[in-house]
Amino acid sequence: MNLAVALQAQGDLRGALAAYERALELQPEDALTFAYRASAHWLAKDVEAGLADCARALELDPRCAAAYKNRALLLRLQGSNEESLRAARRAAELDPTDPEAWNNLAIALWETGRHSECLPVFDRLVQMAPTHAPFRVNRAIMRQRLGDLAGSLAEYGEALRLDPTDPSVWSGRSWTRFTKGDTTGALADVARALELDPERAEAWGNQAHYRNALGDPDTAWRDLQRAIELDPELAGPYLTRGRIQVARGRREAAIRDLERYLELDPDSELADDAREELAALKGR
Repeated sequence: MNLAVALQAQGDLRGALAAYERALELQPEDALTFAYRASAHWLAKDVEAGLADCARALELDPRCAAAYKNRALLLRLQGSNEESLRAARRAAELDPTDPEAWNNLAIALWETGRHSECLPVFDRLVQMAPTHAPFRVNRAIMRQRLGDLAGSLAEYGEALRLDPTDPSVWSGRSWTRFTKGDTTGALADVARALELDPERAEAWGNQAHYRNALGDPDTAWRDLQRAIELDPELAGPYLTRGRIQVARGRREAAIRDLERYLELDPDSELADDAREELAALKGR
């Protein structure tokens, strides 16, 4: 199984799945191999196969924490958030020393509306892994969504101290700075993110949003096209493009973009605004 895990870490999902298959031929009743293979299915967005592997792992070992952890991820990908939360809770109970299990639990709590329970879990995570920047980023995102912009910026600052080369941290902080009214700072942060990773679709989308807010829809449009080219499943660019379409009098195109945005991310912090804008367009 070690070969499969190594291949998966390198991004070779096809090779990893083949290696897991060989491992299971040698040990067909090894619960952990089924649980680990489920994580490869999750990365491949194959929910059905992943859930089947989790089920088999739990048949073999009802206390397999890795199976519950990956089941939580797969159920979240499927949109079954309450079931995902139950699996995440069980994973954290079975292996309370696994930070990833607690991270999954925090995200599941947020996505099921249990916001007051979310931050204490992230506090625990940061205590467990104080030098792991991604956990700081997740806590920053939660603070931003709860309206604690100063706290969010402080978290991002700590994450950048730990890892100044991670483009996701720069891009994430740019959104909090924009929300706080610091558009110049937001543009500087997102530019740094794109310097580190020129193919980061989310950063192109954020940059477009800021440029459009500053009254530069033409440059924003080019950024949006790049974002959508890189990741057509990323929701944000469709919202910004839809708003530009409205300003340009392209009602039908704007409706399509706003509908696509809501299809991809119906629970985002801007989803209610998008629904109101869409209703206004359709009511004309």
